[in-house]
Amino acid sequence: MRSLPVLILVVLFLFSGCTSDVKNDTDAVKDSTVVIVNEKEITEEEIEAYAREVVRDRADENLSEEEIREDAIERAIRWAAIKNYLEKKGVTASEKEVLAELSLRMLEEEGVETDEEYFDLMAKKGYSREEVERNIKMDIKIGKAFNLILQDIEVTEEEAYQYYKQLEEEGADLVPFEEIKETAQEDVAHIMATDQLIRDFDKAREGVQVEIME
Repeated sequence: MRSLPVLILVVLFLFSGCTSDVKNDTDAVKDSTVVIVNEKEITEEEIEAYAREVVRDRADENLSEEEIREDAIERAIRWAAIKNYLEKKGVTASEKEVLAELSLRMLEEEGVETDEEYFDLMAKKGYSREEVERNIKMDIKIGKAFNLILQDIEVTEEEAYQYYKQLEEEGADLVPFEEIKETAQEDVAHIMATDQLIRDFDKAREGVQVEIME
């Protein structure tokens, strides 16, 4: 029986502002407001960070600068909406949880044992230490929101069987249904929870007030 991998990849780039009290023209541009989402200002610096994400994610699409910027602004809006959704859900990510997840990723994803090695590898991929830690924090929060949805889902034996039959029709090599009924129910529950979370994110995006300044 195949299991359903539930992986929600969250890449959220937030950069701190310049610490200098005297700002030059470049600082002023970076601090300028590009879009306001639910009264929260998103700066040019943040949009530039999202743009770098777009370039990484869509490197093979030969996007124009305008297309990259449009995608970056939409990502900024969507993630602001998702952050608001998570805050309303009351989910948090403690420093202990972040460190535990970091240690897990170091070993499972990169096969390294020290923070320095891991962050060096991430830097080569274009991610700063701050970005990695904030991404992990967001992943933890989204995982908790997912589990809140999952705990309220009940899957009937019939629903699990329909899922089993679908896999069978797709050519999966399966053991008899009775032997994996519980696993099938768990898989269906994860599918339902994932679909609900995506719908919640879409609804959160639709519900935000957006003012684009440019």
